[in-house]
Amino acid sequence: PSGAGDRPRRRAAARVLSDLAPAKQAVDLLPLLRDFDAQVRLSGAAGLKRLTGEDLGKDDAFWSGDKAATEGWKAWDERLRKSPPPK
Repeated sequence: PSGAGDRPRRRAAARVLSDLAPAKQAVDLLPLLRDFDAQVRLSGAAGLKRLTGEDLGKDDAFWSGDKAATEGWKAWDERLRKSPPPK
């Protein structure tokens, strides 16, 4: 689901993806970090932390804010390109 009216479904889908994605698909979580919904961004960040053991020094307050969709996404994109998680 992609619309704001589907917010509960989108949040649930993001949580499931973040909880179940295998390490080789960590890059697939990046779009969650650019989402307009803070809860979706938090789920994406939690999934990346689960897969990599890192949080890049960003806390929940960061992922709930406006900079997450630009600065946070860019930081994770660069991190995953340099050193992808093990498969």
